[in-house]
Amino acid sequence: MQKQYILIVFLVLLVSCIGGGRKETKTFAEFRTGSEGVRMEFLSNLPPPRQYDDQDFNIQLKVTNAGAYDVGLATDRVYISGFDPSIITGISTFGEPIPQLQGKTQFNLQGQYGFVNFKGMPRSLRSKNIDKFPFPIIATACYNYHSTAQGNVCIDPDPFSATLKQKACTPISVSMGGTQGGPIAVQGATVESSPGRIRFRIDIANVGNGLVYKFGPEFSQKCSPYDQRGLSFNEVDAVRLDRVEVSGTNILPSCKPLDQGYVRLFNNRASIECEFILPRAVAAYVSPLLVDLSYGYQQSIQRQVEIVASQ
Repeated sequence: MQKQYILIVFLVLLVSCIGGGRKETKTFAEFRTGSEGVRMEFLSNLPPPRQYDDQDFNIQLKVTNAGAYDVGLATDRVYISGFDPSIITGISTFGEPIPQLQGKTQFNLQGQYGFVNFKGMPRSLRSKNIDKFPFPIIATACYNYHSTAQGNVCIDPDPFSATLKQKACTPISVSMGGTQGGPIAVQGATVESSPGRIRFRIDIANVGNGLVYKFGPEFSQKCSPYDQRGLSFNEVDAVRLDRVEVSGTNILPSCKPLDQGYVRLFNNRASIECEFILPRAVAAYVSPLLVDLSYGYQQSIQRQVEIVASQ
């Protein structure tokens, strides 16, 4: 009887260990999702909705990298504007750097966050015969970002074959996930197959709530609300196409229309066409289609505040 009891206990422990092992199995987390890059939030009471003119004017922003690409280059900055500089002094027009923040990964689906601080000082309102001064505080982020999209496409070199063949796939339009962890997204690709060549129509969109501009530090500097030059018409609504790869081949040179390597968006959308010429006769197969995009991005938030003359 004792031996039977020991055997039962052993079997229970064995099943528990096997079940526990199954529970600990980790699955691959999809992290290239969402339509945000940098997210900004004013902290509570920084600045307060109402304060006196003899108090320091403090602003603190929580800055979160909510996308899948790292930020924190020298020209990735936050600017504060909207106030009269003759009333609020001490806030630099050069802005403050965005902290170096890692984007989302399969091990960190939240992304990193940091804080950006500004400190100003109101002038006496009584000296200007003003009792109160309401105004908006606008925080503007300018940063460079990147999006990578991947979808599996069918490569069929002989789609109109008159003979019966067992094929691995049929060319159809594919989704690229809709968003890839950034405000610029590859929304899908239409696949058109003909003998010896495959054509792709790739749809790109600005799915964020900000302005996209050309990639590079010189354009991020012009993104500042204090830059006298500002971003020109030819520098906004432009996304740099870095790579379009299928079956291990970069077919970027075949893509059009491009303006010196940039895709131009109209009403926040664009489509490009690329062509892949098969190097030899092969059977139909499935291959990853990879698309890499680089761009600058500007977005703003604001809070209404009021300065009141002290007694």
